[in-house]
Amino acid sequence: MSSKARGLADLGNAFDDGALSNRNLIINGAMQVAQRGTSQTTTGYGSIDRMILSLSGATATMTQETLALGQTDLPSQFRKFARIATTTGNNNCGLLHRIEDVDTAEGEVTLSFYAKGTNPASGSFNVFLYQGFGSGGSAGVSTTAQSLTLTSSWQRFEFVFTLASLSGKTIGTGSNLEIDIVQPDADTGTSAWTLDITGVQLELGDGPATPFEHRSYSDQLQACKRYYQQKNDSGNALASGIWYSASQVLAYGKFDTTMRAAPTITVSSGDFAKCYTRGTSRDTLDSSPCDNIDVNETRYNLTVGVSGTQGDGTHVQLNSSEAIYFDAEL
Repeated sequence: MSSKARGLADLGNAFDDGALSNRNLIINGAMQVAQRGTSQTTTGYGSIDRMILSLSGATATMTQETLALGQTDLPSQFRKFARIATTTGNNNCGLLHRIEDVDTAEGEVTLSFYAKGTNPASGSFNVFLYQGFGSGGSAGVSTTAQSLTLTSSWQRFEFVFTLASLSGKTIGTGSNLEIDIVQPDADTGTSAWTLDITGVQLELGDGPATPFEHRSYSDQLQACKRYYQQKNDSGNALASGIWYSASQVLAYGKFDTTMRAAPTITVSSGDFAKCYTRGTSRDTLDSSPCDNIDVNETRYNLTVGVSGTQGDGTHVQLNSSEAIYFDAEL
């Protein structure tokens, strides 16, 4: 048996034995998690976790779709996929995914995914990786783009890329390795197209791609919460603390999991929460409620509309139909 054949056989045995876990560098590659909702029409993060809709002047919607039970043109384990549907396409419109730390991978890597749809005006998409070195770092660099041509049936595609050497590079803050599946630079045609995609996997080495590494929803949700969390269920407990004065509450609240960086925190409105005191509650009047933010917790420094009693303990709880958002995305 040749060394290559022996290597592939050993790889297959290792896969069967479960020894290849955590080989996929992509988070949420099966499009399972969508904390923000199942549809977006604006650029950036807005629906499927860790997936960026790049518009670049195009008009498009990205949605989380559900595969029918018993579908036969994909492995039966897949249940969700992302759909980008344009009404007017444009160059660089498509799907992006950013992997934390540009030095996660170097040398050869293998990207694979399942996709179907209709092609842009040029007849194909560009697929490439961008090594961004972050703020204050060396200039980022892209691999050579490869072509992706879709049909109306699901197919598995595989691409091998050689990443630039990091030797001598200055790695800056927020560095990342970005996967781009986009309409080509020179293609400014306005024809509509659709990209359906799932099972996105990036592995170290020059292939062939191994079977997609399925992970549980709970595992992927926890991984996604490193970058984004939200609380939007009526009555969600936020923190416990004290009335610092008659109109100010101080309370510390933990995040669901450690975040990538101290997050940006926004709320749905100034009265997003209520603070309990002596058997009743007081609504907040604060649209910038947090300070002392780190990767694990934040202090709620809240202005409250009706007087409490200084020194009393308090429980801070989300108001009905309100929400708070914690964003540490790349």
